[in-house]
This record gives sequence, structure tokens and C-alpha cells, in this order.
Amino acid sequence: MPILLSATHALDFLITSLFLGSVVCTQFVLKGHDDPAEPMDAKTRARTRALGFILFLTSSAWTLLTASDMAESWEPTNLWTALGQTNFGHLWCIRLILIAILAFVAPRFRNTPWAKVYVVLVCTLPLFATFTGHASAQGSVLRTVADYLHALAAGIWAGGLFSLLFWLSAQLSAKGDAAGVIQAVVERFSKVAMGSVAIIFVSGILMTYQGGVDFLHPWATDYGRLILAKVALFLLALGAAGLNQFIHLRKWKTAGETLVATHVSREVKLELALIVFIFAVAGFLTRTDLPLLVSSP
Repeated sequence: MPILLSATHALDFLITSLFLGSVVCTQFVLKGHDDPAEPMDAKTRARTRALGFILFLTSSAWTLLTASDMAESWEPTNLWTALGQTNFGHLWCIRLILIAILAFVAPRFRNTPWAKVYVVLVCTLPLFATFTGHASAQGSVLRTVADYLHALAAGIWAGGLFSLLFWLSAQLSAKGDAAGVIQAVVERFSKVAMGSVAIIFVSGILMTYQGGVDFLHPWATDYGRLILAKVALFLLALGAAGLNQFIHLRKWKTAGETLVATHVSREVKLELALIVFIFAVAGFLTRTDLPLLVSSP
């Protein structure tokens, strides 16, 4: 059960991030570009709707598994008690209702006066995990804020890459002149990604410190070892991002847009693959006791 819980939470965290980041990327990175970006609108809505549906399934699975773990039973009465009489149950049932609403609204969120409201609601999704995870157990406002910002920035980064990859693929296979459009979108996303990475870095250090990890001997605890694995994967992902930012983008004029966009797409795939492993580690982190709590009498 512990491994299944960790894997399910990791998957739910990943899908949440892809859904959140796709919405933010579509609204603030891709939106505003006319041909050939606008013809992608229908496909973008369909992909967002599909992610919302998958997210509802993964969140439902995580909610039921956690309720069963708390009740130590799969009896419907015990599950109902765990969901109806605990803070976790209340919050995650509300989250499921919110996800269902967002998934049904997804096809219409773009190009409407409600677009920004929709984005705000989507950005509240990580709060439910924050209020029922380590941050809640520690009872620290600073830790809670850092945890939420960490999850939000991770979602914008991962989901943005996911959305950008599909958009780049469509642009590279489309016929017609798209001169300058791909470069503009990639450069805009690069700025968003760098801001997200900075927030992930700062909030990650703060959460690690507040969690009681010994920076001189992080490998001394299970939690610290998982942090080290997460940091290693994070640095590798940054290396792939660095290729795009400092090598491929600087060759745009000399190498040609199509060739550079192909290289950018390749590095984006590498980043996404590494990020999937990061989320896998994060899933186990949420089920591992903090060193601070382990050492407490």
C-alpha cells in the first residue's frame, strides 16, 4: 500500500501540474498570436479537457486510497467515515468537485471574459495538497506559502513544457510561413520558465531547511536522500533548459527557425522526461517522515 499510495500521489501531482501549466501557458504564452497559433485553439481546448478528465480520475484514486489507508479498511462505511469526518476528506472532496467543474468548463475558457477567473481557479488546485501535506503537519505559515509556491511554479514549468511541445510539433508540421512566431513564443516561455525555476529553487531550499534536513549530511535520512535525488534530476533538467536558452536561441538567425525549433523541441522532450522522474521522487517525499519530526521526542 505505501508504494501504491506514493506512486498514485506522484501521478496525481504530475497530471495536476500538466493541467495547470497547460492552462497558464495557453493563456499567457500562446494566446495573442494570430496565424498560425489560432488554428491550434480547438486542439488546445480538447487537450485541456482530456487532462482535466484524467486529473479527476487520478485525484479520485488518490482520495480513495488515502481514505482506505486512514480507515485501514475498504468497507464503504469506513471509507465514508474517513472522507466525511477528516480534514483531508473534506478538502479533497471539494477538490474533486472543483476539478469536475474545471474539466467541463475547459472547452470555453479561452477568449471569454471568464478566462482569467478560470486560470485563478486552476491555480488553486495545489493548495489542497499543501493543506493536507507536510506543510500542514508543521503548522508553519512560511512553510505553507513556500510549499504552495513550489507546487505552483513546478506546474507552470512542467505543464508549460508539455503545452509548448505540442504547439512546436504543430508549427513544424504546418505548411506556410511562420517566420518569427515560433521564436517569439519560445522566448516568451523561456522567461516564464526561468521565473518558475527561480521560485522552485528558493522555495525548495526553504522547505528543505524547515523540514530539518542537515545540509552538511543530507544523506543521513531517507527524506534527505530523496531530496538529493530530486536535486540531481532538477539540475539535469536545468542543463537541458540551458541548451535551449544559451545555445539554440542564440543561433536562431544563423541556423534558421525550423532547424532551431527542431532542436528546441528535442530538449523540451528531455526536460519533460526528467521532470516525470522528479514528480516520481516527489510522490515518495510526501509519504516520508520529515527529519524534524523523526528527531522530535
